[in-house]
Amino acid sequence: MAECSSVTVIENLMRWLVAFAGWFFAWFMWKARSKQVRKITDNTEVNKAIDASLDKIEKLEDLVITFWRDKEGEIVPEQLTSAIANCAFYTRQITNLQPSRPFPTKELADVRKCATMNMEQATRGIETQRQRIGRFVRTLAKLRRSEVYEKRPFTE
Repeated sequence: MAECSSVTVIENLMRWLVAFAGWFFAWFMWKARSKQVRKITDNTEVNKAIDASLDKIEKLEDLVITFWRDKEGEIVPEQLTSAIANCAFYTRQITNLQPSRPFPTKELADVRKCATMNMEQATRGIETQRQRIGRFVRTLAKLRRSEVYEKRPFTE
C-alpha cells in the first residue's frame, strides 16, 4: 500500500512539473512574440515617417525646379524655405522614432544652399539656371541616399 501512494505522489508531482513547464513555455513564447510585435510596429512607424519625408523631398524638388525654370512663376522664395524646413522637420521625426539613424545635417544644408542661394538677385529661367537646377537635382539625390531614409525590414 505504501508503494502505491508513493507512485501516486510521483505521478502527481510529474503532472505538476509538466503543467509548470507548459505554463513557463507559454509565458516565454508570449514574451518573445510581444517583443517581435513591438519591433514590427516600431519599424512600420519608421517606414511611414520615411515615406512622408521622401514625399516632402519630392514636393521640394518640384517646387525648386518650377521656381528656377519659370521666369514669371508664381512661386515665391518663402515657399522654398518653407518646403526645406518641412523636409528637415519630417526627417527629424525619423530620427526621433529611431535615434540610431543619423540626421543628414550636411546634406540638408547643401540642398538649402543649392535651392536658395542668391534667389533674390538671380535671374530665373531655364536658360540662365540650367546648371543650378542640375546641381540641385544631384544634391537632392545625394540627400535621398542618406542612411536616415533607408527602409529596414520589419524583423531582423
